[in-house]
Amino acid sequence: MSDTLDTAPPVPTPADVPAPLLPEGAHSSRFVHIDLPEFNQPGVPPCWVELRNIGLMSQEQLEAIGADLEAVEVDSKGLPVDFDKAAPALYGQIMRLIRSWSMWDAGSDEDIPAQLPSPPATIADLKRAPAGALQRLIAAVGELKDPQ
Repeated sequence: MSDTLDTAPPVPTPADVPAPLLPEGAHSSRFVHIDLPEFNQPGVPPCWVELRNIGLMSQEQLEAIGADLEAVEVDSKGLPVDFDKAAPALYGQIMRLIRSWSMWDAGSDEDIPAQLPSPPATIADLKRAPAGALQRLIAAVGELKDPQ
């Protein structure tokens, strides 16, 4: 047995989470449907999200999203320096990009959790989704921004 304390594994940041496999042709479609089967639960409709393709949005829409992010300090890779401070702006950006979704309330204590509003009406609605699903959405948005 080791004399050192075991440490918890690091919490993955959105940059560490692989994006869902975007469907073929996603970069040329205005709306991108992404299935999220890893978050499906018994008795609940399948999880999916339909995102607006950020590369095919109007300048007006992009400026509204940009306004959310103006105060976010980023590093040389474009990632937030302090994710906790950046979180409200990132949630606002994600909300603007979700056209519709089928997502369950991860904060529910019910055996069969309720569905969240589609699209999420508030940041509180968005934050009630499974944390892993939110990380996947952020990764998918990143992939849509930069398809390389």
